Amino acid sequence: MIKMSLLPISACIIARNEENNIEMCLKSISPYVQECIVVDCCSDDSTASIAASLGAVVAEYKWSDNFSEARNFAIAKATQKFIFVIDADELFINDSLGDLEEYCALSSYQAGRIFVHNLTGNGENYTVSEITRLFPNNYGYHYVGRIHEQLRINGEVPESISTKVTLDHRGYLTDVMNSKKKIERNINLLLLELDINGENPYYLYQLARTYYVSKDYPKANEVFSKLFSKVRKDDFDFLSTAYLQYGYSLLYSKNYRLLEQLLLYAIEMYPDYTDLYFLKGLGIVYQGDISKLGQVKSLFEKCLDLGNPNTGKYETVYGVGSFKAHYNLGIYYELVGDKFNAIKHYSNACASGNEPKACDRLNLMSGGKEI
Repeated sequence: MIKMSLLPISACIIARNEENNIEMCLKSISPYVQECIVVDCCSDDSTASIAASLGAVVAEYKWSDNFSEARNFAIAKATQKFIFVIDADELFINDSLGDLEEYCALSSYQAGRIFVHNLTGNGENYTVSEITRLFPNNYGYHYVGRIHEQLRINGEVPESISTKVTLDHRGYLTDVMNSKKKIERNINLLLLELDINGENPYYLYQLARTYYVSKDYPKANEVFSKLFSKVRKDDFDFLSTAYLQYGYSLLYSKNYRLLEQLLLYAIEMYPDYTDLYFLKGLGIVYQGDISKLGQVKSLFEKCLDLGNPNTGKYETVYGVGSFKAHYNLGIYYELVGDKFNAIKHYSNACASGNEPKACDRLNLMSGGKEI
């Protein structure tokens, strides 16, 4: 018997050896949708049995080193009006349930973009990207690409509307990244794709990004450099994000000279991309160049002027146009001995609830007294 209170959505999940994630994933979305489908790709752990015990429709699929084929197998099993593609290491944020309900009520034919929060470190920071994961259940929608698969409808990129539906992605957390199996698998698949199809810019970008998230910065820099020798702004949709991630890779590998040159070009092309100014400020801070200290103030003030970027246009580190800029301005003013402005900016950062280090600085500056 159909429970009419549930949304007419099939949540489609492909999984392989995800026993540590699948329960949290399913429990985050199953209370709200009619159907959860878990395609188990030859797991040798308890993924399938856990999913079945939680009421998911479990289908076995022989893994073929091709994510698109597995995705398409999953969506072919869906019986509901809409499909919501979720990864096993993602959690639906129930604060966005109203937005999911609105999508179902308003969209009869368009795909929907959602927010993905890519948690990093111990979960204290995250980047925000917008990606199409919701779409009507009809035969025209399908995925292409061996890895980092892309949604198509009748072979074309689908039109989509922006929703505020949100997922937390846990795959970049430190404890997950310490397990290298997924990283190694993804690198091997990307190298295979490049070997078969030549140096496709999209797969070069994904390979560089994978090296970056695995903290292999020398290899990331090498592939990013190759990518930038092949693409222009007008023919590559991911160029702004590639600039940003190449920049962070250069920062963490302490190649400050090349970082400065890169950001000079990037800011000229994307003058409204807050993250680029924030990264430039971090570059000066990391380099410890006292002669450029005044630029730090100007750059983080520019971040506040621009505000957090439009996630429909840019991938962004959450808070660069708000609390993170305030925190770094607090550090600047504390270093130059301007206690009043240091406290002002630390207070703004602390009040966001997202920057505990700012609260710690406030506490130290006040000697433990309330400011």
